[in-house]
Amino acid sequence: LFRSYLGLPALSPLKLKEDAGLGGLEGGGGITSVVTRDDGDEPNEEEKLRLLARAASPRSIYLQACIDRELPPMPALVMRQKMTTVIDLKHFGLGDAMGCAFAEALEHLPLVESVNLCDNSLTDTALYPLIKALSKIPSLRELDLSRNKIDEKASDALSEYLKDPSCPLVKIVLDCSDVDDGECDNFVSC
Repeated sequence: LFRSYLGLPALSPLKLKEDAGLGGLEGGGGITSVVTRDDGDEPNEEEKLRLLARAASPRSIYLQACIDRELPPMPALVMRQKMTTVIDLKHFGLGDAMGCAFAEALEHLPLVESVNLCDNSLTDTALYPLIKALSKIPSLRELDLSRNKIDEKASDALSEYLKDPSCPLVKIVLDCSDVDDGECDNFVSC
């Protein structure tokens, strides 16, 4: 699981077999019946563990994304004090690399109603995947992207999200965001 974190070579891509079910995970049947490699070869134990860790939980997805990017995970993104529907990351200084890692896990978090990403030094590099992930959360009601730099890609993604008839947002905050007129025009008309 921690191969790339330890500087070892990356493993080949894996995927779950669509028709495999969970039989390989129960009753000691082994993991081999649920995973395959893209090249058709039998995956080794490390590859099996990597796939299962990614499929296990949003936390595992986030940790693997951090390992893949050689980033130290942020404890606040891994540990929760209490069950809540609010993700408040204002002033965390996430930056683009950590924002992208978080975006991979974000859509898998259950019952999220509010996300505050204010003042995290985010640009299109992270905002685009974050907005794409946020658009897959049917319970999201509030979004705060204040004090981040919203350029063309993020603006287009936000516009696409807001134009979607199934978009559940009722409040979006862009206070002091760096948004140019042309980019702002994309989503203001929604």
